[in-house]
Amino acid sequence: MTSTATAIHCPDCQVEPGTPHELGCDVACCPVCGIQQLQCREHEFAEVFSIWTGRWPGEVECEREGWWCIWRPGEGGWVRCDPDHPEARHDLNRLLIAAGNRELVWSREHQQWVRL
Repeated sequence: MTSTATAIHCPDCQVEPGTPHELGCDVACCPVCGIQQLQCREHEFAEVFSIWTGRWPGEVECEREGWWCIWRPGEGGWVRCDPDHPEARHDLNRLLIAAGNRELVWSREHQQWVRL
């Protein structure tokens, strides 16, 4: 299992854990709806910023749901796997699909995707 759990600073805006992302950060999620902040036009003038936790957005949710994958180009790309596979990565694509299908909704309070 691979994780960025040991990340100190945001890989884009370089803020420390517990600190709001800087404006224009490529990693930041919209704190209102959960999509990538740079992609969100509906809330682009919201005066709140997501907080860098030290973890890549979506990792906690993938761990909670048990969603892992490995890269297998000969099998069409990312393939689901068990968390103990030595090449396992968080299945962030599955997370976004689940959010798009409304299996998960964005919790403003927890700043995470959660089950209904």
